[in-house]
Amino acid sequence: GQLTQLIAQFLSLNAVMSFPSVAAMKLAENLVNGSTCETYGFYNVNDGGGAKYLVRTITNDDTIDEKTIIPLYDDSLIAELIKEDTMNVKQFGAKGDGLTDDTTSIQTALDNSSKILIPDGEYRITQNISIPHDNLTISGVGLAKVIVETSIGFDIQSKHDIIFENLYLSSPTYYDGNTSNRIISAYGSHGIKIVNNEICFGKMGVVIGDSYDITISGNLIHDFKGWGIYLGGNQTLSPDTSSDIKNCRINNNESYNSTYDGIKMTGYIENVMVYNNICHDNTRDGFDWAGHSAKNVEVFDNLFYDNTLCGTDFKTLTRTSYPFDDTKTKQVESIHFHDNVCYRNMSHELNFQLSYSDNNYNNIVVENNVLKIQNKGTTTSEADGIRVAPLEATISNAMIIKNNTIYGDTDSYGNGIRLTNTNNVLVKDNEVTGIFRRVCYVDYNSDFPGTSAYNTFDNNLLVNNR
Repeated sequence: GQLTQLIAQFLSLNAVMSFPSVAAMKLAENLVNGSTCETYGFYNVNDGGGAKYLVRTITNDDTIDEKTIIPLYDDSLIAELIKEDTMNVKQFGAKGDGLTDDTTSIQTALDNSSKILIPDGEYRITQNISIPHDNLTISGVGLAKVIVETSIGFDIQSKHDIIFENLYLSSPTYYDGNTSNRIISAYGSHGIKIVNNEICFGKMGVVIGDSYDITISGNLIHDFKGWGIYLGGNQTLSPDTSSDIKNCRINNNESYNSTYDGIKMTGYIENVMVYNNICHDNTRDGFDWAGHSAKNVEVFDNLFYDNTLCGTDFKTLTRTSYPFDDTKTKQVESIHFHDNVCYRNMSHELNFQLSYSDNNYNNIVVENNVLKIQNKGTTTSEADGIRVAPLEATISNAMIIKNNTIYGDTDSYGNGIRLTNTNNVLVKDNEVTGIFRRVCYVDYNSDFPGTSAYNTFDNNLLVNNR
């Protein structure tokens, strides 16, 4: 009898005990301290939540959470989840059935893994999810939908190397309300990568402030009541301009049908590339920067069309409403807009509004863009291919507009290139044809500071076919 008991105990201790579910494991009477268990599912066999557990004696430090620490039939024992670098949220009890609140399961998965997988399904989260540690990847497998029913879907505060990939992230219940809603929010962080996701419906999609080393690539972003992509502000609804965005790449995204801009940046930006994006049918601009300081910014190979205001809008903010941070350098330099295609935007295809003579405006180049002004059948009173109003530059040829192709199909008030209260602009080697009103126009507007002076025009082909 004693030998039989010893053999049974040996087998229980050393064999991997298999169970169809966590519930079945909890009812097992033959588990002892040191046993290893394996489940074929969390709730049911093959539901994706199968995992391994180590049985051990419970301690005063253990907290029963029914996910990582499981109570057993023998109440002196618990089954502790054996954690791996990559875990599935269903191993923490997520159901993904579109009905269950999976907030706690997803949060627990993030707390205990360096990479979590979210498989096919629809996962509701009703409380803000906090990104708990650095070096974390959240990956969708198949059609993984996360439905955000809270103010912030995923909140990243002072973390680094965080990746979101291959997910469908949506906040439909906040589509018409909740002004603070954001699906992904990051502040004071770096190494943020948001790649190959569909992010849609809600107040705001991706909001990142005071951060660096950012990649937003290959996403489909649409149908926001505010901005789909907003970089440069802080965590409030109306982000201020006090935060930096540095070393940022925004590429290969499609952003459309949002109430504000397709891609929005503000604040103090440096080393930014915006390329190969398609932004269309947004109520404001395709791409917009409204801030105080910009250096080493390149916007190229983008397609901006059918936006209600501008294809791109690049402007300094008023310092009365948005005070300048005196610890920053006043500069807008090494700005390069090239090889973009813009058409049917209802105001200006490329717009630059650069006030304040104390800024260091230098090396701003706008070249090789193809722009079509097409406001036929609309009530738009003003449409320009390239508009600069104003540019308070003190350096000779601070802005160069060259080798652009601009043509029009307008009913009224079309201008190929328009300079209003600008200084030190070189306009050369452009082709401007088919504009209803003026192919190249220099004027004065009392709403802007300064007057136009020291501008140069060289070798432009200006043809008015209307």
